[in-house]
Amino acid sequence: MKSGGVFVSFVGVIIGFIFGRSLGFIFGIIPGLILGIILGVGIIFGIDPVNSTSLANVIKASSGVSGNVSGQTQPKDVATYPSVILSHGAVEITNSDGLPPSLSPGTRLRGTLEVKTGKAGSLRIQIDSERSLFIEPNTLIRIPGITWESGELAEIQLIEGRIRLRGTKPGRFTIRVTSLLFDQPWPVGDVLYEMDQEHSAASVYVLEGHVKFSALNAETTVEIGAGKKVTFQGQLEDGEIAYDVLLQGRKVPRGLLSAVTEIAANELKLWDLTEELNKKKRMSAVIIKRKKDLEQLGPGQICRKPKAKYNECAWVCLDNRPGETKGCAIQTDTGRTSQISHASRIRKSLKSARCVRLRCLAQGEWGDSKVLASDEGLLRCQAEPVVSVCDY
Repeated sequence: MKSGGVFVSFVGVIIGFIFGRSLGFIFGIIPGLILGIILGVGIIFGIDPVNSTSLANVIKASSGVSGNVSGQTQPKDVATYPSVILSHGAVEITNSDGLPPSLSPGTRLRGTLEVKTGKAGSLRIQIDSERSLFIEPNTLIRIPGITWESGELAEIQLIEGRIRLRGTKPGRFTIRVTSLLFDQPWPVGDVLYEMDQEHSAASVYVLEGHVKFSALNAETTVEIGAGKKVTFQGQLEDGEIAYDVLLQGRKVPRGLLSAVTEIAANELKLWDLTEELNKKKRMSAVIIKRKKDLEQLGPGQICRKPKAKYNECAWVCLDNRPGETKGCAIQTDTGRTSQISHASRIRKSLKSARCVRLRCLAQGEWGDSKVLASDEGLLRCQAEPVVSVCDY
């Protein structure tokens, strides 16, 4: 029995007594006793109404439903994941608003993302506390959407190249890894998926764990253990992957699934060496991040590059003209550019600069970005970022 239930029951009796003296037995004492009984449910169910947010808590307790009133609990890692662990070499990443997110370690990723790595480029992303994604060189992937509220995603599309997936156990939400030739759930273990559109081939290498694999919508499935691999060799027609279309529009790629074979020792050794190099790179990145975190911020400032306080806005000029030191060379419909610049007008064939407004969020990161119209951008942006009170 909790003290809150006794307290509320006592209050009900007192109310009934007070009303009773002025309104009589029927209109005073009886309503007071009813109120005492309703709120006194806390005696039976251990609810402390003093600390409850509403009467709904008492009602939920009496019906055997646990949890908060909304029935929803926010995961602990919402503010952290998915986030960048390490970026190396040539990596191009764009999100749904067309602006490239920062690739510094710890940067949270949201919205629709497309990642392209160069010949020596790679990117590692921590999906959640249990899973990580390593995007290898010469690879193109697309993530259709990462929710802003919880950081969840449903799919990773492998367009071309190789990705390495690690997971110690199933995460709190389901992710599928897809391509033009397969559709697989995120595995538990250490698994590498490869897609070669030019030759219509897809391969799976299982370094740790166990995977069931089949071609897209196909019935034939093989089981792949640790140290094993399998390849699906599709067919091409006029340079495109050939499919058979089944009922309800389901497509099955034409081709053959190879036998399960051992991964060559030299391949395993190469991946082990790659992982060792990645560990060293991550350590270097952590050291660099710590140095950046020690950069001096002014009173109340929480955001960097540029420095700003919570809820302040920054107007940043992107793709500015090389050598421009004063204005933001934004091209308008009439060909007019910023009057602050003393250079000649920009030719219409050149790419125009853009003025982007961002807001300093509570996590100390820049977000809520918006590309301003040309005329407004000319008034707001300079060659260097401008930080001031938000205009919305």
